[in-house]
Order: sequence, then C-alpha cells, then structure tokens
Amino acid sequence: MVSEEGPFAAIISDLGRVDDRQAGFTLLKRIRQTEIDTPYFIYTTSDLATMLRPVTRLRGAQGITADPDALVQMVVAAIR
Repeated sequence: MVSEEGPFAAIISDLGRVDDRQAGFTLLKRIRQTEIDTPYFIYTTSDLATMLRPVTRLRGAQGITADPDALVQMVVAAIR
C-alpha cells in the first residue's frame, strides 16, 4: 500500500524482491499513479543498473545505481 503520509525528501528502493523481480518499478508505478512526485531512486546490482538505466528515467525514477557513493550524490543533488 502506498501511503501519502510524509513528506519525504526522497525514496530509495531495491529493484527486486523474492515475489517480484522488478518490485522497485512496481512500487514506482504505484507511487506515480498517486501523483506523488518525490524523487525516486533504485539501488541494485551493477549488471542490472547498467542494463536498466535507459528505462529507469522513462518510468519516472530519477536514477538507478549499484554504487553507494553515486546513490548519495544523486539523492543530495535531487533534494537540494
């Protein structure tokens, strides 16, 4: 369930879960359907981050990475 309680500066999601290998995109879709425009980032393995980078922005996320330092940089840039 997506809650509208917040506010949140950013949302960071893992890409996959046991029951949904693309759960990060599933959650993103549900969040965007509620018109929540909080910056959204996906943290995953390097192979998936590279492969899915072009699709990530098209789906409404601000970024995807496997690098923790890059994740921090992206989030800080988005919330400034």
